[in-house]
Amino acid sequence: VAAAAPAPEDDEIEEDDDDDDFLRRGQPQATELRTAVVQGRIKFFDADKGFGFIASPEVTHVYGQDAFLHQNETNGCSVGDEVEFVIKMNKRGQPQATSVKPRTAPAAAMAKEREAE
Repeated sequence: VAAAAPAPEDDEIEEDDDDDDFLRRGQPQATELRTAVVQGRIKFFDADKGFGFIASPEVTHVYGQDAFLHQNETNGCSVGDEVEFVIKMNKRGQPQATSVKPRTAPAAAMAKEREAE
C-alpha cells in the first residue's frame, strides 16, 4: 500500500511552461519525455484529494519518481488502468501527466483498422 502524499495546493498543480527554469533545475536529459507519449499504469488515486500517481518505468528512469496525476487529467481512467500520457513539469518540480488516455491494446487497434478498410 502506497503512502499518500500530502495534497498539493491548487495553485501548485498548474503546469510550469518556463523551459529555461526547467533546464536550470539540472535535468536537461528529461526534456526528451516532455514531447513524447509515455505509457504507465495508474497506481494510486485519491478522489477526495483530487490527485494520484502513474507508475511508468520511463518516467521513473528519467525523473526518479512516478508521474503526478491531477483529477482534471484522469479522463475516465482509474487505478489499475494502463494509460498513455505526456509529461509536463508542475510548479513543485514534479513530472505531471497530461493528455492522459487509456492505452489501446494492439489487437483492438488492428481490428478497428481492418473494419475501416
